Amino acid sequence: MSTPKFNPAILAISWACAFAAVVMVNVAAVSAQDRTQDAADSLQGRERIVHLLSRVTFGPTKKLVDEVEKAGLESWLAAQFELPRLDFVTAERLSRFASLGLSSNDVYDKYVLRKEGAPSRRGELSNELTGSVFVRATYNSQQVGEVMSDFWRNHFNVDRSKDSVFWTAVEYDRIVLRDRVFGSFRDMLLASAQHPAMLVYLDNHISRRPPNKTELKSVARKVRRATGSRERGEEAAQIASQRGLNENYARELLELHTLGVDRGYTQKDVIAVAEIFTGWTVDTLENRYTFSFDENMHVHGDKFLLGKTVPRQKLRHGTKEGLLVLDRLARHPLTATFLAEKLCRYLVSDEPPPVLVKTTAAKLRSSDMNLGTAVKHIVASDEFYRPRHYRSKFKTPLEFVISALRVTSANIVKIAALRRTLEGMGQPIYNCEDPTGYRDTAESWRDPGVMVGRWRFALDLVRNRIPGVEVPETLFIHLKNKNRHAMIASLAKEVLPGGMREETLRFCIDASRRYDRIQREKAEAKAMGKKPSKGKKNPKDEKKKRKPLADRFDGIERFLLGVLIGSPEFQEQ
Repeated sequence: MSTPKFNPAILAISWACAFAAVVMVNVAAVSAQDRTQDAADSLQGRERIVHLLSRVTFGPTKKLVDEVEKAGLESWLAAQFELPRLDFVTAERLSRFASLGLSSNDVYDKYVLRKEGAPSRRGELSNELTGSVFVRATYNSQQVGEVMSDFWRNHFNVDRSKDSVFWTAVEYDRIVLRDRVFGSFRDMLLASAQHPAMLVYLDNHISRRPPNKTELKSVARKVRRATGSRERGEEAAQIASQRGLNENYARELLELHTLGVDRGYTQKDVIAVAEIFTGWTVDTLENRYTFSFDENMHVHGDKFLLGKTVPRQKLRHGTKEGLLVLDRLARHPLTATFLAEKLCRYLVSDEPPPVLVKTTAAKLRSSDMNLGTAVKHIVASDEFYRPRHYRSKFKTPLEFVISALRVTSANIVKIAALRRTLEGMGQPIYNCEDPTGYRDTAESWRDPGVMVGRWRFALDLVRNRIPGVEVPETLFIHLKNKNRHAMIASLAKEVLPGGMREETLRFCIDASRRYDRIQREKAEAKAMGKKPSKGKKNPKDEKKKRKPLADRFDGIERFLLGVLIGSPEFQEQ
């Protein structure tokens, strides 16, 4: 007799299929729904609270839902915008990450510059910035700020694998994003434009005016004199002629940071912006890694952008051209619309409601592009609480992992394993090569391959198999002496504040029966002095040495918790 085993990959695919079926049913129901009636509907009671917390926190817990219900939804939300950026407990947890408050210069000196005889600290630095994101998102009381920091981290994306961004991103995260998450969009735009992380990531630090003929002749002459070769001099001049304008930052500034793709600008505008920002570079003298303006790199003269002249500036004042352009772009009506669409997509629906986009854009313009005001407007709107938006979004890998850590009261001691988990799921923090950042729509993340990784993470998390992360035993005390149905219901209240579908309940019951069967067969085999037969041996299985399910879990409680975290409902937002 062979012992039945659970294969995480098979279970994950079955969950994915179940989720896809549920989504199809929901979409059909919404399509058939009378829109007039839907416009009059609004989520009420705990559903209303769960919906808000699903969108403006990294996962609602039963405790948090109860707290918001007691305090009042509006009061809790208003307090979120007044809280300090860090609560005391979270600040204590972050204190072990010594790089977080340092300038880029100090980060380089302490973590990157290799002292003679001293070990490298680059790996330590890799874990610290990533670790700070995990710790803040999991524990910090100001959850709205953490959620919106994630939004802007993707909007103004930089990739730490690009040269000096590896260490300048630490300061970038603090002074560009977190310090301005509820402030002026113009301020955040300017801070990003002048930070070494962005300047290096999008190559603006090397963008310069093309050399003129006189300068090229000078280069050729110097090399010819130094080498005695006319050919070497001509080669040097040819190489120098190729050093010039770089359009990367200019294009992304228009396309991703402000106006949006193909909205109101042409290639001539891209070139004009690139010329305006020549000379915006990085001072690396003595490893300072600060913004500087190099007059010799700047393209002088009037520029023509979006139908208006950007007048030339006097020498040593070339940055004024860039400041003028950033101000124009930040206040442009198309920028307000573009940001409103992204914010509504992130907080409300993968298909942002047109009416809410329009009113959010208007709110941005009337508030001088204040980001906190825009978020408040969205989550206070009637459209936000329409039933069709309830649990309609799909968690990104980061949202899934953080919400699992929060709902299990996990204690994060070490970061490396969690960092590798997100890498395996395709969303490493500050390592998105594409300037667009990571997508937050369902189509980007919902497929069987994704579900396999999530299922395995859920199983590893609940059985404390993720190094440096511990799910406490106290989480299961209230389950003592409960039968299976009561145990599942109790866990579901903790893990799925939004409720559990009948299909999930049946799956949990069936899974617990199979679990019991494995445990029983194991006990019988042990009593007979034999090991349960594993059937026909597979060389690959032997190499992996996979244990039966009963050996892989510390009790039915942890197993059922893992099943619920892997369920379709837990993936929904």
